[in-house]
Amino acid sequence: MLECFFSKGLRTMRFYWFKQTLGGKPLLLVQSQRNAATEFAEGFNDGRFQLDEGEAHFHLNFSRASRYDEGMYFCGVRKSYEVLFANGTFLAVEGNPRSAATTVVQSPISDPIYPGGSVTLQCTVLTEKRSEELRVVWFRRSSGDALPGLIYSPTDTRSQCEDKCAYVLYKTNLTLNDSGMYYCVVDTCGQVIFGNGTMLEIKPLASLNSVVISLGGALLLCIGIIICLIWLNCNGKECRHCKGT
Repeated sequence: MLECFFSKGLRTMRFYWFKQTLGGKPLLLVQSQRNAATEFAEGFNDGRFQLDEGEAHFHLNFSRASRYDEGMYFCGVRKSYEVLFANGTFLAVEGNPRSAATTVVQSPISDPIYPGGSVTLQCTVLTEKRSEELRVVWFRRSSGDALPGLIYSPTDTRSQCEDKCAYVLYKTNLTLNDSGMYYCVVDTCGQVIFGNGTMLEIKPLASLNSVVISLGGALLLCIGIIICLIWLNCNGKECRHCKGT
């Protein structure tokens, strides 16, 4: 079931569900309004799709999911002359034998990242397919989001690679809002495979200042120890003997 919640004041408006495959245009799936007939679009009126409508929800149910159902689903409501959309829900169908030949591996981030910095997210695709058959996109899900957001990666699909293809996502001038789990997603001729995810944590400047203060304190301590050792050495027997000579 794909969920869609809204405030009760919008219940009299016309609601929609749209489906969008990776690289494709949004397709109208169904539209409904109170005291009006529900209309399923062609291709979605085979009886597998059902609506669960209430005073504050507009859920979509469907049965016998297959790989052709994979994609991003959006719930929307028409208000005046525009359609307002909620965050999309990406549906991936597991257990597809054709996707077993392709594996997506993401590399973790080892160095701490602070606001204003930059990062490179790496994604390696192990596949038997040609590189021109691969389309790579990135999703980000932060702690405050109920659903992941879609980020298109500037990848070069014309590059040739055998057995293994590497893709990267560059992000600069980072802020705290960029924190979250980033997923590399590969579309191979309609088959969608998710990576294991890369956690990007933007540390606040306060933590950076504490690190600098700690390092500064350790440096001052080392300098103090060195000065004490020099003073003790110059006031020892060897130094006094040298002065007497």
